[in-house]
Amino acid sequence: MIFGYSGSGKSTVAKIISDHMNLPLLTTDKALFNSNWKKKNHEETDKIIRDFMNENKCWIIEGNATNNLFLERGQAADIIIFMNFSRFVCYKQAKNRAKYFKNKPRDDRPNGCNEKFNLSFQFWILFTSRIGENKRKYKKLIELNKNKIINIKNRKQLDNFLKDFLENNGKDVLINYEREN
Repeated sequence: MIFGYSGSGKSTVAKIISDHMNLPLLTTDKALFNSNWKKKNHEETDKIIRDFMNENKCWIIEGNATNNLFLERGQAADIIIFMNFSRFVCYKQAKNRAKYFKNKPRDDRPNGCNEKFNLSFQFWILFTSRIGENKRKYKKLIELNKNKIINIKNRKQLDNFLKDFLENNGKDVLINYEREN
């Protein structure tokens, strides 16, 4: 399971690990949305996530979707990667991503869900996603799964993690990577 703040690189890390280990990948954006960012109903999203977990012995689910089996996904996951970059790094990366993917499709999104970087999303990255219910759910997931969490806090740490993962046995790196308690 890979979760964390918007713009932190969750999708990129998930794709690298999925490709390297030949694991099935579900992005929560695909579970949550239809074309043009039209939200699916709660039960449909839960069913997509639950079916994916049940149909695959090993899996990667990337994204937050904290209202959709978030704690259950954490409990079922063997390893949880928390993309815990600062709000300013996430903002910059999301802004760069929006420029790069302007009018281009992304594999981790439903068709028609074009990249956006409007004021509402900027506010989400800088403030809303880091307070209130979202923060409480992150904290709860971490508390319940302390021994499973790989907490990636910055680009250097991520680069070292990915280098180690790709140059060595990826599975061993995931299993043995230092956890924060």
